[in-house]
Amino acid sequence: MKVTFYNNISNDNVINKNLEELETINFKFKNDSNILNPTLLLKNYIQGNYCYIHELKRYYYIDTIDLVNGDLYNLKCSVDVLMSYKEDILKSPYYNIDGTLTTVKNEINFNDIYNTSKFLLILGG
Repeated sequence: MKVTFYNNISNDNVINKNLEELETINFKFKNDSNILNPTLLLKNYIQGNYCYIHELKRYYYIDTIDLVNGDLYNLKCSVDVLMSYKEDILKSPYYNIDGTLTTVKNEINFNDIYNTSKFLLILGG
Protein backbone atom coordinates (compact mmCIF):
# COMPACT_ATOMS: atom_id res chain seq x y z
CA MET A 1 0.00 0.00 0.00
CA LYS A 2 1.02 3.60 -0.50
CA VAL A 3 0.59 6.46 1.92
CA THR A 4 1.30 10.12 1.14
CA PHE A 5 2.09 12.44 4.05
CA TYR A 6 1.15 16.11 4.19
CA ASN A 7 1.31 19.13 6.44
CA ASN A 8 -2.28 20.32 6.83
CA ILE A 9 -2.71 23.94 7.91
CA SER A 10 -6.51 24.07 7.48
CA ASN A 11 -9.22 23.73 10.10
CA ASP A 12 -11.01 20.39 10.43
CA ASN A 13 -14.28 21.82 9.08
CA VAL A 14 -12.76 22.96 5.74
CA ILE A 15 -13.52 20.82 2.70
CA ASN A 16 -10.64 21.95 0.46
CA LYS A 17 -7.69 21.55 2.80
CA ASN A 18 -4.49 23.53 2.26
CA LEU A 19 -1.96 20.67 2.04
CA GLU A 20 1.80 20.65 1.58
CA GLU A 21 2.93 17.26 0.24
CA LEU A 22 5.95 15.84 2.05
CA GLU A 23 6.58 12.27 0.91
CA THR A 24 5.00 9.04 -0.33
CA ILE A 25 6.08 5.67 1.03
CA ASN A 26 5.03 2.04 0.68
CA PHE A 27 3.82 0.11 3.71
CA LYS A 28 1.91 -3.00 4.77
CA PHE A 29 -0.65 -3.36 7.51
CA LYS A 30 0.89 -5.78 10.01
CA ASN A 31 -2.38 -6.47 11.85
CA ASP A 32 -6.05 -6.13 11.12
CA SER A 33 -6.78 -2.43 11.00
CA ASN A 34 -9.88 -0.30 11.18
CA ILE A 35 -10.56 1.59 7.92
CA LEU A 36 -11.92 4.61 9.82
CA ASN A 37 -9.20 4.73 12.48
CA PRO A 38 -6.16 2.88 11.17
CA THR A 39 -2.93 2.45 13.08
CA LEU A 40 0.21 2.53 10.96
CA LEU A 41 3.47 1.02 12.14
CA LEU A 42 6.14 2.66 10.00
CA LYS A 43 9.89 2.63 9.79
CA ASN A 44 11.64 5.88 8.85
CA TYR A 45 8.60 8.13 9.24
CA ILE A 46 9.80 11.70 8.77
CA GLN A 47 6.96 14.15 9.39
CA GLY A 48 3.41 15.24 8.66
CA ASN A 49 0.10 15.69 10.47
CA TYR A 50 -2.12 14.39 7.68
CA CYS A 51 -2.03 11.52 5.18
CA TYR A 52 -3.78 9.85 2.26
CA ILE A 53 -3.85 6.05 1.97
CA HIS A 54 -4.16 5.38 -1.75
CA GLU A 55 -5.68 1.90 -1.65
CA LEU A 56 -8.32 2.93 0.89
CA LYS A 57 -9.04 6.15 -1.04
CA ARG A 58 -9.34 8.16 2.16
CA TYR A 59 -7.65 11.10 3.84
CA TYR A 60 -6.70 10.84 7.51
CA TYR A 61 -5.70 13.10 10.36
CA ILE A 62 -2.64 11.80 12.19
CA ASP A 63 -3.85 12.07 15.78
CA THR A 64 -0.87 10.66 17.68
CA ILE A 65 2.68 9.68 16.82
CA ASP A 66 4.45 7.30 19.19
CA LEU A 67 8.11 6.36 18.88
CA VAL A 68 8.23 2.59 19.45
CA ASN A 69 12.00 2.21 19.22
CA GLY A 70 14.81 3.75 17.18
CA ASP A 71 13.21 4.55 13.85
CA LEU A 72 9.90 2.66 14.28
CA TYR A 73 6.79 4.84 14.67
CA ASN A 74 3.19 4.04 15.55
CA LEU A 75 0.73 6.50 13.96
CA LYS A 76 -2.89 6.55 15.08
CA CYS A 77 -5.15 8.11 12.47
CA SER A 78 -8.79 9.11 12.03
CA VAL A 79 -10.63 9.56 8.74
CA ASP A 80 -11.29 13.06 7.39
CA VAL A 81 -14.78 12.59 5.97
CA LEU A 82 -14.89 16.02 4.32
CA MET A 83 -11.77 15.50 2.21
CA SER A 84 -12.41 11.81 1.57
CA TYR A 85 -15.84 12.55 0.10
CA LYS A 86 -15.09 16.05 -1.16
CA GLU A 87 -16.23 15.41 -4.74
CA ASP A 88 -19.58 14.00 -3.63
CA ILE A 89 -20.14 16.87 -1.21
CA LEU A 90 -19.30 19.54 -3.77
CA LYS A 91 -21.64 17.94 -6.33
CA SER A 92 -24.44 17.72 -3.78
CA PRO A 93 -27.54 19.82 -4.49
CA TYR A 94 -27.40 21.05 -0.88
CA TYR A 95 -23.98 22.69 -1.07
CA ASN A 96 -22.91 25.82 -2.96
CA ILE A 97 -19.31 26.60 -3.86
CA ASP A 98 -19.50 29.78 -1.73
CA GLY A 99 -20.09 27.58 1.31
CA THR A 100 -23.76 28.34 1.84
CA LEU A 101 -26.40 25.72 2.36
CA THR A 102 -29.01 25.47 -0.38
CA THR A 103 -32.61 25.23 0.75
CA VAL A 104 -34.75 22.53 -0.77
CA LYS A 105 -38.53 22.71 -1.11
CA ASN A 106 -40.09 20.81 1.75
CA GLU A 107 -42.35 18.13 0.32
CA ILE A 108 -43.75 16.98 3.68
CA ASN A 109 -47.22 18.24 4.56
CA PHE A 110 -46.92 18.84 8.29
CA ASN A 111 -50.66 19.50 8.60
CA ASP A 112 -51.23 15.73 8.31
CA ILE A 113 -48.88 15.03 11.19
CA TYR A 114 -50.64 17.28 13.70
CA ASN A 115 -54.21 16.02 13.50
CA THR A 116 -55.82 17.23 16.73
CA SER A 117 -58.78 14.82 16.51
CA LYS A 118 -56.42 11.84 16.63
CA PHE A 119 -54.52 13.44 19.47
CA LEU A 120 -57.68 13.84 21.57
CA LEU A 121 -58.67 10.22 20.97
CA ILE A 122 -55.31 9.05 22.23
CA LEU A 123 -55.83 10.98 25.47
CA GLY A 124 -59.23 9.38 25.89
CA GLY A 125 -61.33 12.45 25.05
